[in-house]
Amino acid sequence: MGEVNTVDRSTSSSSLLTEHRLRAHHPIRSTNRALRCALRWLATLARVAGRWAKTLGARALHWLQSEPDLLASSRRPRKARSTRHERRLVADCEAFLAGRYPRRLPRRRRWDWAWVNTLARASRAEIEDLARTRTTRGRAAAFAAAEVLATGDRPGLGLERLQARFLVPVEVECMSSRSLSAAATTHRVLRALRTARAHPDSAAPRVADE
Repeated sequence: MGEVNTVDRSTSSSSLLTEHRLRAHHPIRSTNRALRCALRWLATLARVAGRWAKTLGARALHWLQSEPDLLASSRRPRKARSTRHERRLVADCEAFLAGRYPRRLPRRRRWDWAWVNTLARASRAEIEDLARTRTTRGRAAAFAAAEVLATGDRPGLGLERLQARFLVPVEVECMSSRSLSAAATTHRVLRALRTARAHPDSAAPRVADE
C-alpha cells in the first residue's frame, strides 16, 4: 500500500512539473513577457531621452542668449534676400529706361518682344549694334533696327522724335501682350515706321492683337 502511494505522489509531482514547464514555455506567455520587457525598455529610453533633450535645450537657449551677435546674424539672410531683390528691381528699371532691358533677360526670352525696348529708348550706337545681329532668332530684330535707323535719318523726323512718338507706344503695347511672337512684334514696329514716314506729325496707331 505504501509503495502505491509513493508511486502516485511521484507521478503527480512529475505531471505538475511537466505542466509548469509547458505553461512556462507557452508561445503566448513568452510573447507577453517579451512585450513587457520591450515596453519597459522603451519607457526607460524615453525618460533618458527626455532628460537629455531638456538639458540640451536649456544649454542651447543659454548659449544663444549669451551670444546676441549670433542671433542678429541669423536674421540677416532674409534682409539680404530682400536687399538683393530691391537692387535687381532698380537695375531692371535703369536698364529699361536706357534701352538695355533685353540684356537683363535670359537669351531664350530676349528675341520675342524685349528688343523693342532697345529700338524705343537706346542710343543710335546701340541700335546699330542690334542691326548687326546675325543670330537666327535675332534676324527680325536686326531688320527692324535697320529700318528704324533709316527712318530716323529722314529729314524733319530724327531718331529721338521717332522713338518718342512712334516706338515708345509700340513698346508699351508689346509689354502688355508679352506672349507676342517675334514676327508679330516686328509687324507692329514696321507698321509704326510706315506711319512715321507717311505722317511724321501723327502718333503711332494702336495695332489690334494678333
